[in-house]
This record gives sequence, structure tokens and C-alpha cells, in this order.
Amino acid sequence: MNLQGYDVLGRVAEGSTGVVWQARQLELGRLVAIKELSSVLLSTPGFLDRFRAEAQTLASLDDPHVVRLYEYIEEPSRALLIQEWVEGAPLAAVLERHGRLSPEQSLGVLRGGLIGLGHAHDRSLVHRDISPTNILLDQGGVSKLVDFGLAARSGQGSDPGVGSSVGTPAFSSPEAVTGQPMTARSDVYSAAAVLYLLLSGRLPYAGDMQAVLQAHVAAPVPALSGFAPRLTDLLRRAMAKRPEERPADAAAFLAELEEAARDAYGAGWLSRASVAGLATAVAGAGSVAAVGGAGVPAAAQALAYGTASTPAALAGAQTPSAGAVGARVLGIPRVALMVASAVVVVAVAATAFALTRSS
Repeated sequence: MNLQGYDVLGRVAEGSTGVVWQARQLELGRLVAIKELSSVLLSTPGFLDRFRAEAQTLASLDDPHVVRLYEYIEEPSRALLIQEWVEGAPLAAVLERHGRLSPEQSLGVLRGGLIGLGHAHDRSLVHRDISPTNILLDQGGVSKLVDFGLAARSGQGSDPGVGSSVGTPAFSSPEAVTGQPMTARSDVYSAAAVLYLLLSGRLPYAGDMQAVLQAHVAAPVPALSGFAPRLTDLLRRAMAKRPEERPADAAAFLAELEEAARDAYGAGWLSRASVAGLATAVAGAGSVAAVGGAGVPAAAQALAYGTASTPAALAGAQTPSAGAVGARVLGIPRVALMVASAVVVVAVAATAFALTRSS
């Protein structure tokens, strides 16, 4: 890959949606990540529009907890997002490496993602795919929100031009499953489902994809024990089936979380979260692509920059059993974790219709 003004250092990751390259911007001397849309999707109706929309969304955001867009390039033969390079790993890879985090660490990691999400909500944007793959933790412990490929204006439903987008099944809100308009409260539900995983070491609902989607629509939130009642009550409300019962947006959810954390763990809970360095050890695990002298896990970077998913392969995916917690990371094998956390863009109109009819 050649690009004027950049020294391309190497390919970091490749997936069904494209390739991620690491490069150095020559004029400013900074490292960047170049996300290139795959040639197949470039010529597939709807996908270039979605890629362009992602660039427009990122261009409207300016917050240290959102991975920044530096430039968008669209040519007849390629489309490129040039983004901030982050030395770190997605939360999914951190969990795989470290296992279950402490409550303070869990809240500390999610905090940065919620700050970035609140910035988007202030601009009437809904992320629509909050999951452990889309919260990136840098080596200093700062959480950043990534992959706005499914983002839309508040109140917008599924995109019929590309298929029904349900985000990540394990963390999908009821309205995402049924194709109803999604708002900031939909993101709150997904963020709460991520917190459920962080605190408990298991996903809220287990089973095959249809069973999990059905549970998000109709099943009560499984109870958590061993945590402060104020925290578990907030988690239950944030995952309420009726959007109006949830906190209004990410900022409101974060404010309540911080109050619950102070009540449960004391005023200095954040200083004890110890999230700095959690992402560092990930570079030494699994498959590593040595880029520019730094060890970067190829799979982790594919997840972080949104190129790892392959819808066809995920059509029959199953989420891990809630009772499988054990020696494996959170009881979730590496492949299962990536499958359960990958972005799924599949035609689920029949399922959504059935769930809507039954609810």
C-alpha cells in the first residue's frame, strides 16, 4: 500500500471488512492507523455509503475518549479512514489476557467509554454497537470508544439498504433486536450489558443467537450477588426492557455509576482502579504483528479498528454458556469471545418480526 504523505510501516490486521495498516504521517511525524475498506465491499451497494458516513460521524467528534479521525480519502479504487494510532488493546482482548477484573477496575475501564459515548450523545448520535471490542484501552489506562460504523442519528432504526443491523447480539438492546428506533438509552442498555460481563465474568444471556436475542427482548436480567445493592439496582434499571426506565443517556448513567462506586468503594475508588498497564501485557499474548518495533496483537488490532467480523461465518454463532466460567478467560474460549463480540450485520428481519409479535 502506498499513500502520498505517509510512510506505511506494515499491515497490522485483515478481516472481511478491510485491512488496517500502521503508518507514519511524514509532515507531523505521528503514527496513524489506516483502515482500508475491502475491495469487495467497495463495490457492494450500501457499504461505501456506510464507510463514508462513519467518516462523517468521526469528523463531528472531538473528545479524548473517542479515537480521532485525521483524514478520509475516497478514490475510485479505494476508501481510507486515517485515524489516531493507539498503543493498546480492545477490552475483549484485555479480558482474555487478564480474566475477570475487580469491580473498581471494571468501573474504571467503562468510565472512559461512557465519557466518549456521552460526547456522541450530546450530538444526538447513537453508537448502536457498544461492546468489549469497541472499547479500546490504551497502555496508560485511558479508555476510548471506537468503530462508529453502525452509528446513526437518535431515533433511527435499522438500515434496510444493507440488512438489519443488530450490532453485537450478546449486548444488543431490545429495540435493536426488534428494529425499533434506537436512542441514547439503547446505548445505555448495551453499556450496562458490558458492565454485567465485567462484574460477573459471564454474559447476561447464554444460548444460540436467536435465544440470546429473545432473552434481550423478554427475559429478566439475571441477578448478581456479592455486589452493593445500589450498583446492582442501577445495572438492573439500565438493562430495563422499556427504554424510558433506563438512564437517559451515557452521562446520566455515568453519574449514577460514579455515585454508586463512591457509596460502595469509597471516595478514592478510581485511584484504586489500577487500569493503567492492563493493555500492555496483551502485546505479548497470542499472534503478534511486529510493526515499527512495537509488538501489536494482530487479532486485537483487527477488533479495535473494526475489520475482524465476517457476517457469513457468524450466522450460526453461539454465545458462551453462563455456567462455563473456569480456567479459560471468563469461561469464554478465544474464538467464542471474538465471535460473541464481533459486529454482526445479518438479515434478521424474520427473527425481529417474530420477537416483536411475541413481545
